[in-house]
Amino acid sequence: DHELWIDADRYLGPDEVDLERLAQPFELNAFESMLLQSSVGLILTDLGDREVRTWTQMRASQPYDLLREIILHTFKSLPEVAASPGPKFVFAHIVAPHAPYLFGANGEVTKQSGAFTLVESGQEGAGMDAERRYAEQAIFITSSIESTIDEILANSDVPPIIILQADHGSGAAPGYRNGHGEGLRQRMAILNAYLLPTACRSELYSSITPVNTFRVVFNCVYGAEYPYLPDDVYFSPWPYQSDYEFTLVNDRLD
Repeated sequence: DHELWIDADRYLGPDEVDLERLAQPFELNAFESMLLQSSVGLILTDLGDREVRTWTQMRASQPYDLLREIILHTFKSLPEVAASPGPKFVFAHIVAPHAPYLFGANGEVTKQSGAFTLVESGQEGAGMDAERRYAEQAIFITSSIESTIDEILANSDVPPIIILQADHGSGAAPGYRNGHGEGLRQRMAILNAYLLPTACRSELYSSITPVNTFRVVFNCVYGAEYPYLPDDVYFSPWPYQSDYEFTLVNDRLD
């Protein structure tokens, strides 16, 4: 919700024109879609007449369609922002290739079933289909990011600083919920790529974690003197076992 971004000078999201084709007389939010798909309400789809089946299926797909539009709009907007005059700090959160798997390898719309959720379908034991769908979505998202960055560079009068950073790694390997083994290593491994002025690139190092990302940028680019913090990695089993109990796991990642 843009109202939550009270300190943003400008908030970009799909506008009414972008969402016009998604508009329906009644819109289900994510919770209502989940309720419909996971309760006796599903009988409306299974046993209703053609009009009822069409309506319920359209309603259930609404959250997926909206999230797909948000992701595509992000790729569209970033190069346009780069072309606007003046210095700027731009933050974009692209909820992909994270589940739900909305795109095929070429960006085609994929069929969804079940309730809308951001829980990763590829987690422990979900099967090969989830792995395939994740891989296809990752192909499309990677291609989109590459072309978006190319457009940002082409539209920028001043070479930009770009940080491409994931919030967590894969949940496909077993064990990460227990904080051990290959599952933990995959979960804690993230893409963390930087485009910095040439003189600053020597400040990067292989074990850098996000806690020091902006310290590198501020120190080298803007002449600040922030001390680097320890690149420690902490694990929490929430929401599966505890309420945000963090454990240092540096020694489990070797």
